[in-house]
Amino acid sequence: MFNKLNKKQSTTAETLSKKRDKVCLPIAKEILSMIAKYEKVEVGMGNINPANVKKEYAELCKDVLTLMLKEDIKISEVSYIFRVVLQPYNFVKEIVEQSMNEHMKESMEKIWGKDELDVRMSEIDDLLTGRRKMVVDENLPVEENKN
Repeated sequence: MFNKLNKKQSTTAETLSKKRDKVCLPIAKEILSMIAKYEKVEVGMGNINPANVKKEYAELCKDVLTLMLKEDIKISEVSYIFRVVLQPYNFVKEIVEQSMNEHMKESMEKIWGKDELDVRMSEIDDLLTGRRKMVVDENLPVEENKN
């Protein structure tokens, strides 16, 4: 009996999720497109004065709200839509940062000549104070200086 009830609940949840996605995903994609194309901000990204944020983004926010009104979405779908909007950013950010961290780990191992976790505090101190020279991997390709 419980298996039938769980299966019915699961099927109902999947159906509701598909219905929500059918409505919300195109809206999220449109919002992403609107953000990417928005050129009204006079200052560079990252250099926005918090006091001017509402003014700088007022037109974009109005356009997003107009889209949501036109599509007549539920209030409960607003949060979901913005989670979907942020999802590609979060995925790309995580993958790029993970790749950079792995490359940094590899480069540190080449510098120290051993696993970074095996490096001792005295070795770091010696390197920073000039009492130790960096290890150079002889197998690394060397580019000629063209100056």
